[in-house]
Amino acid sequence: MQTQMDLFGNEVPIEQAYAKAPRETIKSRWRKMYGFRQDETCGHCKYCVYHERDRRWYKCMLMGVSSSEATDIRLKDPACSRFEDYI
Repeated sequence: MQTQMDLFGNEVPIEQAYAKAPRETIKSRWRKMYGFRQDETCGHCKYCVYHERDRRWYKCMLMGVSSSEATDIRLKDPACSRFEDYI
């Protein structure tokens, strides 16, 4: 097994030294804060809005609307605990 020194002078396996940490996304942080409901989807929530230019994309008004794809949501995503039915 090959090892490499890390920033703190410890020897770690090469696989561990080059392993990427899972990236936390805006949606994953949102789910950690508010949880989610398996019985509902974002597409049925009153806070789900869409924008359209050359294609259609969906945003959550509670999560925030930006020009970034990072805040896009999918209609089939499990809804957060702040879900409110639009009917």
